[in-house]
Amino acid sequence: MSEPTSEPTAEPTMTLAQLRADIAEILDCNPDSLADDVPLTDQGMDSIRLVTLAENWRLAGYNVQFHVLFEQPYLHQWLAAFEEN
Repeated sequence: MSEPTSEPTAEPTMTLAQLRADIAEILDCNPDSLADDVPLTDQGMDSIRLVTLAENWRLAGYNVQFHVLFEQPYLHQWLAAFEEN
């Protein structure tokens, strides 16, 4: 009896709109209120929220590391981290 084969599933693609929506949801704010030129840590992001986001993204199939996001506080850097993986 042969075992079923499965194709590897492709990693989802993070968009700027989705990234803003996910961050805004955890910060309980409007996505449009997130400033591109202000570190996310100055907009309410903390390590607990970041761990929660990273875990949610991992469960959704994204390959992004907590420590990479932690070291890069700007929205555009986070989007780049998703694009690199």
